[in-house]
Amino acid sequence: MSDAWEPRVLIVIVRYLVPIAESVTFQSLTSAFSADPSLHRRYTALLWDNSAEPLDQPPAGLIYRHDPANSGIAGAFNASAALAEDRDLEWILMLDQDSELPPNFLRDIGDVLSAVDRMPDVAAIVPSVYAQGFPASPHRVLRNHHVPYPAGESGIAPGEATAINSGSLLRVRDVLAVGGYSPLFPLDYSDWYIFHQLHRAGKKVWRAAGIRLDHQMTVMDYDNLMSVQRYRLLLRAEEAFTDLYRSPLEGSLQTLRLALRVAKQRLKWRNPVYSRLTLKCLIRRLFTTRAHRILSWKARCRERSMPNVP
Repeated sequence: MSDAWEPRVLIVIVRYLVPIAESVTFQSLTSAFSADPSLHRRYTALLWDNSAEPLDQPPAGLIYRHDPANSGIAGAFNASAALAEDRDLEWILMLDQDSELPPNFLRDIGDVLSAVDRMPDVAAIVPSVYAQGFPASPHRVLRNHHVPYPAGESGIAPGEATAINSGSLLRVRDVLAVGGYSPLFPLDYSDWYIFHQLHRAGKKVWRAAGIRLDHQMTVMDYDNLMSVQRYRLLLRAEEAFTDLYRSPLEGSLQTLRLALRVAKQRLKWRNPVYSRLTLKCLIRRLFTTRAHRILSWKARCRERSMPNVP
């Protein structure tokens, strides 16, 4: 990293229930800072704890915030952006508790940041994230569908880009300018929401394609990682995002995709409940109006706090 210009970063680790000693992300960061103490010049770490009970002894050397109400990813990152602004930290690096960071990740992403920081249109820097070997992020949005960008192509991502939260660097002033994360999407589709808002504001996403993260995603393994309750919430968030931010044509395409998903899930996964839930969502799209679904989703978000779902 260059000593001439080093914009400063708040690293945000969102914890839920997993013991710190078992958090792959926390252990990776600890190793990185131990190997290179100079990283402290650029990075400040915040552990945001959404667990019901606080840690008896929070790790030393970082900021600890406990949120027993569990305001989700959205609440954690919004509070983090406000904290970063108060402390004159220009960027936030978002991490969940199970992202495996390569040894040189902080140094490499810092080098990219030094080169990109002075490009005012760039609001996000995203690495290449792989989940169970699949290129999970970033993706290009194409009519309610998304496809991985070509491997190895660094630079400004063409079209509308979306990326998963974990591993992404976001410019604080741009996050705040678009109103931050939405309480309508406290967990699932929170990343889709913020990247869509940045796109609508004319901001760009920089692909740091040479930097790779490996990440575990529940949607890649329904038999072993996905819970029924989590999938139910995911379906509703997907439906709400489509209804709120996609065109009628894209909504029709989503209905077709759900029909195809029912058949695929019936054939691929052992537990038939997932295909039944998808079928239920499909029937709701066919026999209820968009306005009714939106009102129902907003009412649910007002009535409940963030659910504690593994």
